[in-house]
Amino acid sequence: MATTRSGGPASVPAGHALAGPTGGQPEGRPPAAAHNEAMEQAVSALQDEVNAALLRSDGRTLDDLVAPTAAIVGPRGFMISRDQWIDVHQSADYRQVRLETLQATVHAYDSAVIHCDVMDSECLYQGQIITGRFRVTHVWVTDHQRWQLAAVQYTALQTP
Repeated sequence: MATTRSGGPASVPAGHALAGPTGGQPEGRPPAAAHNEAMEQAVSALQDEVNAALLRSDGRTLDDLVAPTAAIVGPRGFMISRDQWIDVHQSADYRQVRLETLQATVHAYDSAVIHCDVMDSECLYQGQIITGRFRVTHVWVTDHQRWQLAAVQYTALQTP
């Protein structure tokens, strides 16, 4: 089952150790669909937490949620490490001013969730405001104990 949502941020969870449903199965839903829906909801909340951390320049939260070997691919195809990505977001030269999710599509698999967003972004880099619209694909993985962001791919989109 895929979940699609639009609009602003959701609530930020206290932790990220959820790999399946916490309650009873919705009536008429097969167990796998209920499990996938719970995974999609858990990862969507974690993605909101990552976005909030980017806006706060919160390296500690990013360090916790992003896997040490995560691959980050920028809109022009360059690849940086997790530590480089976090360092940029904590740099005095860079500040994420706005991240607005216009559309999110989420697909759960056995131990992974693909979270695709269309986002408007505004940042301040060396005193200049930079804006853009991006399709951002986030790959979240779990060992069924803890979710971590394993990859991010940014693709620049035309703005209307």
